[in-house]
Amino acid sequence: MFRFTIRDVLWLTVLAAVLVAWWIDRTRLFSEVSKLGAEVKKLAAGPDWAGMDRVMEQYSDLWIRLQKRERELGLEPTPNPDLLTPPE
Repeated sequence: MFRFTIRDVLWLTVLAAVLVAWWIDRTRLFSEVSKLGAEVKKLAAGPDWAGMDRVMEQYSDLWIRLQKRERELGLEPTPNPDLLTPPE
């Protein structure tokens, strides 16, 4: 009959801990690789023009508010940035 010593049980515990740690690390790594793969596909699909439109709308709204405030204060207007000038 085979008998387990305390040393055998401790080695088995260490082995189980290493295997569990390795499995957790691989699971996290796979998750991160999946997220990065999705990001690469998104970037490869091209620019997000809808997102860019939203940003430009916010920027132009802020620009209009700035011009209005400058007129209210009687300041010289700030020149229009190249971003907001329509292409010719």
